[in-house]
Amino acid sequence: MVTIEGTLAARAYNRKPETPIFSSLTKVTMCMLIVYFIVKMIDLNYRGVYSMAFNGSFESNMFLVEMILFVLVPIFMYAIPAIRNTQWGVLTASILVVAGVVFNRMNVVFTGMAQSAGGHYFPSIWEWLITLGMWSVLALAYLFVVENFPILVKEDHEQEGLSSGKSVSTGRSVEA
Repeated sequence: MVTIEGTLAARAYNRKPETPIFSSLTKVTMCMLIVYFIVKMIDLNYRGVYSMAFNGSFESNMFLVEMILFVLVPIFMYAIPAIRNTQWGVLTASILVVAGVVFNRMNVVFTGMAQSAGGHYFPSIWEWLITLGMWSVLALAYLFVVENFPILVKEDHEQEGLSSGKSVSTGRSVEA
């Protein structure tokens, strides 16, 4: 999520994405995903339901999509330096990870809880609107804080100009 937020903030405020920082975060994320995957497999095996992951039911197919697309694919993307060290690669893998968290929660509700309760569940329009409203309030709060407090460090354009040999006016007068 930090990578996605950082990339969106960089684009919104005409800043350079902090790719080296995002790249270092991928190692931690990759380790967490590997641990998550291993724990998930141990859990299935311990409960004796490992074979149910491959029985072709809707639930098993949703589980496989979650594990393959939203866990294993990001692990491999983070493991490959040519992908891990590019803004596009880090952002794509991070979007898959965040989407995987959402997909996991949807799997729990739609394939687990609703099925065990003997019915089907789909959120009403009001639930969708409340969720959209809450995300909108969070986005507006973020924008307010970033624009009114010194959250994002100003980029040093003077230093960039000097190192490239360009003449840069700072607007300050120099007295000897």
